[in-house]
This record gives sequence, C-alpha cells and structure tokens, in this order.
Amino acid sequence: GVGVCVPGPVDVREGCVPHHTPGMPGWQGMSLSARLGTAFGVPCVVDNDANAMAFGEYMTLGTTAAERSLSSPLLFVKTSTGIGAGMVVDGAVLRGAEAGEGDLGHVRITSAEDGPSCVCGRRGCLAASASGRALARALQEQGIDAPDSRSVVELALAGREEATRLVRESGLMVGDVLATAVSLLNPAVLVLGGDLGLVHDHFVGALRERLYQRIQPQAARALRVVPSTLGDRAGIVGAALGILELVLSPASVDRALEERQLPAPAVP
Repeated sequence: GVGVCVPGPVDVREGCVPHHTPGMPGWQGMSLSARLGTAFGVPCVVDNDANAMAFGEYMTLGTTAAERSLSSPLLFVKTSTGIGAGMVVDGAVLRGAEAGEGDLGHVRITSAEDGPSCVCGRRGCLAASASGRALARALQEQGIDAPDSRSVVELALAGREEATRLVRESGLMVGDVLATAVSLLNPAVLVLGGDLGLVHDHFVGALRERLYQRIQPQAARALRVVPSTLGDRAGIVGAALGILELVLSPASVDRALEERQLPAPAVP
C-alpha cells in the first residue's frame, strides 16, 4: 500500500483535496489516491499532514490498545510553515463535516483591518502572525537571513535575540488559541510538533504558560503537554500506519479473499 499526507484539507473517502487550498494550487478535486493506486497497483490512503502526524503520535504512545487508550483524546498541533492540528479519539482520527477539521492557523486573532495578510487571502489569521513562515518574514524585514521556518528555529536555538523574541511571542499566541481548543475538547494529551516545537525553552515554555493561565482547573488536571516523539517522521509514520489500517481491516481482508476465491476465516 501507499500512504500519503498533504498540507491541506483532504476528503479521505475520495482521496482528494476537495477545496481550493492556497498552498496546493491546482490540486482541487484530483483523486490522488486513485492515481497512485493505478500507478502502483496497490491501495492508497491520502490524508492531511496534521491528521497523519496525530495518528502516528497516538499509535506510538503505547504498545497495546489499553496503553494507548490512556492518551485519548489526543490533540496534536503542528507549528511550522503553517499551523494545523489533528485529534485522535479512541483510536480514530476525528473528522469534520467538510474536511476542515484542525484548521487552527486560520483562526482570526486580530481585526481584519489591523492584522497582517495571510496566504488564505484574509487578514489577522493566527498563521499570519505566529507560523514559521510569518516569523521568517518578520526576521527578513529586519535584514536577517531567515528563508524558512527551520532557519528561524536554528537562529532561536543559537540564541539570536530577535529570533527568540519572535518565537516566544508565537508561543503565547498559539497558547491563546489552544486554550479555547483544550477547554472545548478536554484532551488527555497535547502533543506539540513541527519546527517551532523544537525550541522548547521559548516556544513551548511560552505556550504552556499562556495555556495554563487561560484554561480551567478541570481541563488542566489530567492534561499532559508533551513534545512530539517522532519529530520529522511523524507524518511518514502516520501515513504508513494509515495504509496498514486499511489493508488489514476486516473488510479489506474479506474482499481480498473473495477476489482469490478463498473461504473466509471461520469466526468462533
């Protein structure tokens, strides 16, 4: 099988990007799963990158279903070039009605008149102020060489004052938005991934500070805020596990047996 994750909303049933996405021009409506399935002759699963990362993190938090259940619900937040989130409840990724789940980056945090412009075409989105792309742009405006999100992280880890200040401000802004999400969803685990999650002292520290200032004690009591254990591999692991879930599902096994005209296994 083939598992693929992409940085945009995905209709997992059709394996396509259902809507126009600024970061993926020209992909709307194209069935990537069908094309790859035909090209390779195997089943294909396509999912949003944050969803795949969330699933990968959840499945690696324990070796048994009972151990993983202690981490449900799990909320995963990726802060890199953009900002996105995925949630796993009882072993399944939480899906929205129109593939718009987890779109934290486009929560508006400032007024349309005053806020910076976002890649989505609006003003005042969280991603326009707090994403790695936004921080890189802010550093470039100060004459500092920072072409992308990872370069911002490298500057912050090296102790560059301008970068550490921006990264901390990003953590506070993301923490503000996450306080609402945590209060609404009451996850057991909040996993912080993406480039900025690597700057523990400044980004993660500021995010935790603002988050615990804003949420009620009952939401904070059992909440674990942890860094990603998979790092850059989270999406790859999640995509691989997603295709395994499909290929080894009872329906897929029964279908494969029917195609080979073999009897289905006896059920005790």
